Amino acid sequence: AASPLRAAASRPPRTPVEELVAGVWSDLLAAPVGVEDDFFALGGHSLLATRVVSRIYETLDGPVSVASIFETPTIAGLAPLLAERTPAPAAAPAGHASPHRLLSVLDQLSDEALDQLLSDHPEPRAFE
Repeated sequence: AASPLRAAASRPPRTPVEELVAGVWSDLLAAPVGVEDDFFALGGHSLLATRVVSRIYETLDGPVSVASIFETPTIAGLAPLLAERTPAPAAAPAGHASPHRLLSVLDQLSDEALDQLLSDHPEPRAFE
């Protein structure tokens, strides 16, 4: 059964920015969230909003203000603002994937595939 605090038709995140914001909100609110859920209706308050801003800034290096959360208290409203403000990753040299792209690909791998990839490439030996 849906929580009475959640929007009736709240959908799950679909974009990387929505997923990131949903993860931050879910962690800080200790509850699952959908993109249509209102941060404050779920128990958020100004102090938690400052923590949201801090985590988003650390992760995306994209400026967002506490006022933005008050003005657009849903992930659906906030994500486009963050996408607009987040600098695009720098282009990688020819023949190389950008770090952002590599992390995205690694994030999509199953645990088994990741274990196989790591076992195929042993750790480099540092300071020998």
